Amino acid sequence: MPLNPPQVILPNSLLNEIKNMPDDQISFRKAVYAVLLGKYTSLGTHHPQLREAIKVDLTRNIAKTLADLQDEIVFTVPKEFGDCDDWTAVNVYHSLLNTVARISARVFVGLPLCRDDEWIKATTHYTEAVANGFKAISKYPFFIRPIVAPFIPELRNLNLARRRAGKMIGPTVATIMNSTKSQANASSDGSWNNELLSPYGDDQYNLISWILRHYEAGQQPNAEVIGEEQLLTGFAAIHTTSMTASQAIFDLASYPQYIPELRAEINEVSAKEPDGKLKKTSMPKLRKLDSFIKESQRMHPLGMGNSSYLKNHKNKSKQLIKAVL
Repeated sequence: MPLNPPQVILPNSLLNEIKNMPDDQISFRKAVYAVLLGKYTSLGTHHPQLREAIKVDLTRNIAKTLADLQDEIVFTVPKEFGDCDDWTAVNVYHSLLNTVARISARVFVGLPLCRDDEWIKATTHYTEAVANGFKAISKYPFFIRPIVAPFIPELRNLNLARRRAGKMIGPTVATIMNSTKSQANASSDGSWNNELLSPYGDDQYNLISWILRHYEAGQQPNAEVIGEEQLLTGFAAIHTTSMTASQAIFDLASYPQYIPELRAEINEVSAKEPDGKLKKTSMPKLRKLDSFIKESQRMHPLGMGNSSYLKNHKNKSKQLIKAVL
């Protein structure tokens, strides 16, 4: 298709061939870096420790983080939605955005930072800051961009956001590093050595500790870099999840007859667990909830009708909706 940049539409029959191609032949990260001007926005930049932490550790430990996520939901939902004993005015997207950010932060940065309002504000606003930076630098021809970039306010705000994130996350990084056995085995030049990194403690199931595990001997972890990685992770996870969940809530409000069925299914499945909390093995049993969300996504796919629909609703001061949470 003669777009800028050009795009190629392939049939579904080539899906397996494309997804199995190595990164040196086809790279989503490099495409993002080129199209979204990663040199200035940091989107698509190379973060090998973050990539391995998400690919290996986060995926492998999903079952172990579910209890923490449910604890955070119990803390967060009353904070963002209130009691909702009766019909209540709720800005659905805004409340869900903060809810998703707080729950995600429990796994990304852990306690107590995940409950720091300033950190939640930094992660939720970063997407808007990146979009503003991209729009600002895109106005200039490519050969002028390196010259004008340091003077563009939107890009300077992006750099400030990264430095602020590094400052906020610094104490958490230091705490995790100090709590590991490898801290005592730092090399003579003071560089980080993770060879003797102890197994995760009860408070170390978070993305920061997993990122630190993938630093090689001699590489010195940098709080500002890890802070940027956290912002990029939030950029990819928070808003997309919030939009999908918001649309599901709107659809559920439109078809309230499904609320009792879905609630009954969740109560039935969770009641069979000893502690009453959902486990990884519980998820396949939530067939009605899975079907409802899939149908919501099918009817209002993210990036098409969904995003424009939510944009029109986001700025409305009140949305009358019966509490379904």
